[in-house]
Amino acid sequence: MLSDTQKTYAQAIREARTQAGLSQGKLSELCGGSPSRVTINRIENHQSPCSAETFESIVSALGLRLVVLDGQGNELAEIGPGPVKAQKRHRGKGRKAS
Repeated sequence: MLSDTQKTYAQAIREARTQAGLSQGKLSELCGGSPSRVTINRIENHQSPCSAETFESIVSALGLRLVVLDGQGNELAEIGPGPVKAQKRHRGKGRKAS
């Protein structure tokens, strides 16, 4: 069974791919054939986990940039060349995103 985090990755991959107007096969081609179309399908349908390496390959192929945040909204790492899709987020009362 996939974790909630893995399911979130799968949904993010599907949404980004469809927003880019790409088929699973075309996304696989943009990734250099790995992951395959079948693997992308299995990830998107929650049948297979997405490794960090595969996720990074897909993010880069889609021209996106993934920013990893800690629990306080501080940037820990980023992957990919594209523009940041989400802004810094904070939890708690009285704190606003910057």
